[in-house]
Amino acid sequence: MRAIAEFAMRGRSQALMLSIGGITLPGLSWFGAAVVSLVTLRRGWHEGLPLVLWAALPAAGWLIMVSEPAPLMLLLGAAVLAYVLRMTTSWSHVLGVAVVLGLPTSWLFELTSAGLIDQVIAFFIEVSEQSGNQPISLEGDNRLVLERLLVGLFTAGQLSVMLAAVILARWWQSALYNPGGFGEEFRGLRLLPGLTAALILLMVLCYASRNPYLSTWTLVLVVPFLVSSIALVHWTVASRKLGGNWLVVFYLLMLFFMQFILPILVILAVADSWVDLRKRIGEHE
Repeated sequence: MRAIAEFAMRGRSQALMLSIGGITLPGLSWFGAAVVSLVTLRRGWHEGLPLVLWAALPAAGWLIMVSEPAPLMLLLGAAVLAYVLRMTTSWSHVLGVAVVLGLPTSWLFELTSAGLIDQVIAFFIEVSEQSGNQPISLEGDNRLVLERLLVGLFTAGQLSVMLAAVILARWWQSALYNPGGFGEEFRGLRLLPGLTAALILLMVLCYASRNPYLSTWTLVLVVPFLVSSIALVHWTVASRKLGGNWLVVFYLLMLFFMQFILPILVILAVADSWVDLRKRIGEHE
């Protein structure tokens, strides 16, 4: 992976080739977005913007030809987040901006993916009928709730991939110009208390409103807490010298039991934001 970063930073033509190739090839949009993010992080908008404009052409092709919005959203979103990180050097600010980017992301998905949503709903109905149980009624309010859930899942997923692309780009940048710096930076990631309070307030409002359209945002608002708690787990493993196997177990738990451990991760992220768990743990060692 370091060799890829070295090739991308040799010049604009090399970065352009990698970014356009990644955006064009199915399933590699995250790679193209990461290359653009790397150039933006290292050299700023004057080098990153031309890559965004050129790579946006195949991304727009995906959107127009097959109604696939993900490549364009990943490209633009990752570029914006990379620029925010370059200007602020604060992952908390990046996570806050990522939530804001959820607005155009969800809007574009709804605009272009009505057919996909209908297909997923039809799949749920078919599975329900084949299971032999009483068929699920997906009309009226039930259908609206499921539609909003799908929009929320997609938006949260896209924001997560955007952030992953920027994280990969930051790791590349560290490997090339500041070896070891990314690990220390990521393990120190902690949400600002003000951002945490704002996210919690928005989550409460979304839940209390009982409005299906607002319920979409509950999943989106969880993303910053998830990233922050992952950073805290990495810090714990590194500070305790537990070894990489613990991280493997952690990610497997996330993969298979996310619905059970997500509330715990959110609580950890909130506690870390408000009382600085790293400092507290250090005081008791």
